[in-house]
Amino acid sequence: MRSLIATVFVLALGGCSACAPREAAVAPAPASAPAASASSAKKHPPAPPIASGTRVQVDWVSDGDTVLVRLPDGAKAAIRVLGIDCPESKRNAKCARDGREGRLDCDAQVPLGKAATKYAISLVKGRSVTVETRDGTGATENDAYGRALAYLRLEDGRDFGLLMVREAKCSDFGWRYPHPRMDEYGGRR
Repeated sequence: MRSLIATVFVLALGGCSACAPREAAVAPAPASAPAASASSAKKHPPAPPIASGTRVQVDWVSDGDTVLVRLPDGAKAAIRVLGIDCPESKRNAKCARDGREGRLDCDAQVPLGKAATKYAISLVKGRSVTVETRDGTGATENDAYGRALAYLRLEDGRDFGLLMVREAKCSDFGWRYPHPRMDEYGGRR
């Protein structure tokens, strides 16, 4: 059943070039960074630049693709995981718009989003992860909502985003926002 639900989600969102993004980049950002969304997404205080390779503590999981972390200096930052997109875990303007546009509506997305959040919690909440930037060097960029855009590596070396895609909790977002790991993630849609 989980596989069937995941397949429906991927078909509904995974290949739709008209899907509205949930993340957005602030200037100057690379062309592959997400554009602004019209949804009423919560703004976060701007995350400071986080150097690639920094170990952070995950204090909270907002949903399958957004976590709140504690930096080594004690500061807090929201991180939007690069390369993946998860179903919405709460009713909002985005899932309502998706439904109006023929994709999964809130009734279909919210249970899937809650499952993605629960799985993400099991992987990272209360644990230390390593931040990895788009190119593996330098520091993170922020999206329009103040979240740092980064990949996360678990303590055992596994790629968090790839696990979320493999377990059909999220889909690869490379079709909409190309990223360096999209070939690896895209094979697991």
